Amino acid sequence: MARSRASILDACAEVLAEEGFSGVTIEAVAARSGAAKTTIYRHWDSREALMIEAFGACSGPPGPPPATGSVREDVRAVLTGLAAKLNESDWRATMCSLLDAASRDEGLARLHVATVAERRRPLTDALERGIASGELPADLDVEQAVAMIAGPLFYRAMVSREPLDAEFIDAVVTGTLPAPRAAGDRGTSSPDGG
Repeated sequence: MARSRASILDACAEVLAEEGFSGVTIEAVAARSGAAKTTIYRHWDSREALMIEAFGACSGPPGPPPATGSVREDVRAVLTGLAAKLNESDWRATMCSLLDAASRDEGLARLHVATVAERRRPLTDALERGIASGELPADLDVEQAVAMIAGPLFYRAMVSREPLDAEFIDAVVTGTLPAPRAAGDRGTSSPDGG
């Protein structure tokens, strides 16, 4: 039973990577996995439920949160992990397909929102640790910072189709994170609020 379920998920993930979300049908997954359609429907009550689980399985969980003691190094580590996923052509193609399908399907829109929330958590946590340690300004807008830090990677991977390498990641970290605060300035402010 577990082996049959795993082979169906694998087959669905392959179809997702090759055809996108719009190309996934129960018939295509059945043909690729060798499982009967009735077996698939016994495990998943809809095509969307199967796609959501298959996407989660092929995406894998985000890596463990880095804790280097430096917000810049933590952010660099998070971006390196994200770049590795975006450099995988199958994962990148599946993400592009999810973005497209989410605009037309409520269930896939929920998957998209959940995927974004899960994938940005390590970056959000790193920035919040930087605020707590005084490395970053206390008034930093974390949600805006996440968009500005991660956005260039998605643009480069999905729009300009350029490779994501360490040099680019360094440029993003340098260009988007506020300048490091001197140890004596952390947690202190001048009388005028500066």
